[in-house]
Amino acid sequence: MKTLLKLFSFLLVCVIYSPAATLAEDNQETTSKTTILTQSTPEFKDIPRMPSGNFIICHYSVGYINIEIPENVESVDVVIENNDIPIWNGVLTHDNNATEIPTLVGIYEIICIADDGTTYSGEFSL
Repeated sequence: MKTLLKLFSFLLVCVIYSPAATLAEDNQETTSKTTILTQSTPEFKDIPRMPSGNFIICHYSVGYINIEIPENVESVDVVIENNDIPIWNGVLTHDNNATEIPTLVGIYEIICIADDGTTYSGEFSL
């Protein structure tokens, strides 16, 4: 009888915790985050400057990135860096604005250089 009770307890614990573990794994991989890349401006130390109204929205998750490219831009060269070391580089357009990226963990800088030379930058963490 004790053996049957132990077996039942073991099966009950397995049933209770297995869906939670599966859901936790699924949520980690499918959670999408968003960051706003702001337009980089030259550094003028003596002149106060207003923030630029130009920006790019970047959606990302583990192994995936999607850039909302502004209407007046045809393509952007995207660079993902960690401590000024390039990790990934690619070109995205309006027709192809999403791509796979390496699986990254930590805080990274993303830089988008538009076809007109304008540079947008920001940070994201995975």
